[in-house]
Amino acid sequence: MCARDRKPVGPALTPDEVEELAWRLQARSAGERVAFLEWEGTIYFAHHREGDPAPTSAVVKLVQGIYELVPDRAHRILRRRIFSTAEPTPMCTGTVKVAARRLTAPVRATARGLHVDVRFVDVTEASSGALRPARGAPSFAAGPPELPGPPPRSHADFMRLALRLASEVRRDEANLYRSPRPVASLLVSSGGDILATATNTNGWNRTLHAEVNLVQGHYARSGAGLPPGARIYTTRKPCKMCAGLIWCGASDLRSLTVYYGEEDRGRAARQTVLTLGSPERSRWSRDEAALRHRIEEPLFVTACPGSPTRP
Repeated sequence: MCARDRKPVGPALTPDEVEELAWRLQARSAGERVAFLEWEGTIYFAHHREGDPAPTSAVVKLVQGIYELVPDRAHRILRRRIFSTAEPTPMCTGTVKVAARRLTAPVRATARGLHVDVRFVDVTEASSGALRPARGAPSFAAGPPELPGPPPRSHADFMRLALRLASEVRRDEANLYRSPRPVASLLVSSGGDILATATNTNGWNRTLHAEVNLVQGHYARSGAGLPPGARIYTTRKPCKMCAGLIWCGASDLRSLTVYYGEEDRGRAARQTVLTLGSPERSRWSRDEAALRHRIEEPLFVTACPGSPTRP
């Protein structure tokens, strides 16, 4: 088909249309990797520079950007297939598993001479707003919170602090569907210092789990990944999306430990990349030490008075 023949987009993009759109989007994004989907004649897309160490990707930016830009329609839009010109990562596949539906990657960017009749919406910048306070709820804080007593030192102390922070997550009883689940996470250095805290703010943006806020917030503030020897304490077992962000955001997977205070019986939390011996671990490990390192550890403790025992 020549360029002058206009072809409206149908219910699903054809392989040639996908390659043509990938080529056009990469050209307008200065060669960066792109992820996109089609919804009612609109191509929503995001771009990301290959080699950028930030714990994100074109796919993650696309999903987060759509939730930020059109929250009321995001769930329906993200049921459409996502296409990406980059090789997928654990955070890409995990984000799609939890907050979208389908992913095809990598796709070729090839000029096919098609004129696909669509409009384009770049959601890349909108994705950067995901870490803003969500509907008035703080999602990330650097450093330790104000504590009434001595700072936590033991594993149980850190988990009890996470439980306390989770108990402070505000719930809208009149609209539970839009209320975040009470989950909190801490990032602790190898020396026992609290580097950051984060809570779940996924009432409107389904990607903003506590661990996602923690990993992306830490990088946004420090410009660095999770430091060697870091420990994460989170009140609920990380899902595939959170596990993927933690995996990709760690500076040294061989010295990272993630303690969780409660099992998550949902399918999205089963056999994640953090789970020793899982197919996901075998798929994404690039060295023997990372393959065999026990990253996840259950840590069930009794909460302090006034805090829930089940976050």
